[in-house]
Amino acid sequence: GKGKGKGKGKGKGKDKGKVKRPTGPHLARTRISTSPLKGEVVEWKNKFGWLKPSAPIDHPLAEKHKGKLYINVIDLQNASS
Repeated sequence: GKGKGKGKGKGKGKDKGKVKRPTGPHLARTRISTSPLKGEVVEWKNKFGWLKPSAPIDHPLAEKHKGKLYINVIDLQNASS
């Protein structure tokens, strides 16, 4: 008949026994400073973006993304628009 066999077994045992890994802002990141940084948000995409720091950053990978730093909404403190 019509629709017979569609979706058979779909979703059964999905992710069974798999360990959930962190994603997005919960991935391991390296903190580059113990104090809060100030700068200009140069790009924002819903919950994350790129910050151009006001002062130069002393870090070997500081120029990796043209000097911009990845930032997530969970990282923000006292943000103003």
